[in-house]
Amino acid sequence: MSILTQSETPHELAEVLLNLVTDTLDYPVCAVRYAEDDRLVPTVASPACREVLGPREAYTIDGPQAAAEAFRTGTTLHYDDAAEAGGIDAPSPLQSVAHVPLGPYGSLSVGMTESGSIPPFDVRLLDVLAQNAESVLRRIDHEQELVEAKETAEEMSRLKSAFLANISHEIRTPLTSILGFAEAIGGEVEGARRVEEVDLASLARFSSLIEQSGQRLMDTLTGVLNLSKLQAGEMTLDLHPVDLAAEAAAAAHEFAPQADGAGVALELREEDASVWARADRSGVQIVLRNLLSNAIKYTEEGGTVWIRARTDGEHAVLEVEDTGIGMDPDTADVLFEAFKQASEGIGREYEGTGLGLTVTKEVLDQMDGAVAVETEQGEGSRFTVWLPRAADEEDPGRGTSGS
Repeated sequence: MSILTQSETPHELAEVLLNLVTDTLDYPVCAVRYAEDDRLVPTVASPACREVLGPREAYTIDGPQAAAEAFRTGTTLHYDDAAEAGGIDAPSPLQSVAHVPLGPYGSLSVGMTESGSIPPFDVRLLDVLAQNAESVLRRIDHEQELVEAKETAEEMSRLKSAFLANISHEIRTPLTSILGFAEAIGGEVEGARRVEEVDLASLARFSSLIEQSGQRLMDTLTGVLNLSKLQAGEMTLDLHPVDLAAEAAAAAHEFAPQADGAGVALELREEDASVWARADRSGVQIVLRNLLSNAIKYTEEGGTVWIRARTDGEHAVLEVEDTGIGMDPDTADVLFEAFKQASEGIGREYEGTGLGLTVTKEVLDQMDGAVAVETEQGEGSRFTVWLPRAADEEDPGRGTSGS
């Protein structure tokens, strides 16, 4: 038993269990199976087991095999004459068999080719061995949970630090600009008694810069509030037919000035006149704004951003593609986690909290949708959004028959 407790992984414990049964208890035919996805999967088997029975296959947990029955019932099954009792799959050279459950983790099987060669005392010993093995497996599980909890806590701490650094930057920078340009306006008009003494062009430029900084600050706060509401279940999404083609056209019109200012071509590809999805219109707008904002931000001057809406089987699809900086495909998945960007920290190249894609995924999850990204460093990115198509009876474009 002390040897069992030294195991650090389930596979290591299975090896120890096998060695104890074959070497210490002297039963050469032995196998350990672990439960995985509704199956009992062969984990380890003794050489004699492989020689006598050949390659082992996985059993379904609800299957007729004795090992599966022992696992399901939590009861040890012992047969002195297995062929007559139906304890093993015929044909088989084994006569005496014992199948011992390892709690919720799997089963231990022992066999002999001679009838009546596993005495009741040894069966009880196998029971005690299996109970101790189950205790060790529970301990391993608990230790793994503690490790995962520690890793999660460390990641949350890192994310909190990233959030504080990003949010401080994203609030402080526009506020500094707002205060600076407001002070500049005050200096421009101070002491002036007539309009002619004021440089109106400078005032117009300063007010425009204040507006831009205010909008950046508003975008930051909106992103934080949207994520907070979504995760708290406080943002109600009303699912009904929404024309993604019309929403894509509206978003393209809305972001045209931003694209022009960045020197980026924004092209709307209208593959279908109407693409009806079962979604929430405000949710679709959040998704489109986040994806288009990112695409324009990460596309260099002279590049192109495309937006498309189309149908694909049972799905209504939105695509936002760009010729921007792209990213390493291996790191793309983390983009949908909060406060993640392709570049992070004080020295990151692009402004933003890293919340846009997180909010996008949260919104899509609540609309039974999904999002994926295809990207390549220096080649651009394509974000694809899938939403359920509106049912025929809901689709305003299909109409209905009858009087």
